[in-house]
Amino acid sequence: MKPNHPIDHLSQIEKVEAPAHLFEKIQTRIDKQKAESFSIAASYAIAASIVLFLCLNISLIVFKENANNKMNLFTQLNTNNDLYK
Repeated sequence: MKPNHPIDHLSQIEKVEAPAHLFEKIQTRIDKQKAESFSIAASYAIAASIVLFLCLNISLIVFKENANNKMNLFTQLNTNNDLYK
């Protein structure tokens, strides 16, 4: 005797009548889901712009701190210079 394979159960499926509006309902649900999601390219573009924005902010903070440190050093040297008094 041959053991039953799961694919053999497909022959036992009976056809049923689906409601007329079911296909339209499925189509609208699929269209709605497509409209709500971003494409992969748009997601990558948004992620890249956020990373670029963060990098620019960090670099501006670092360069401003370096400029402030140089200016503080200059003012300390300038005010403590007693050679010409």
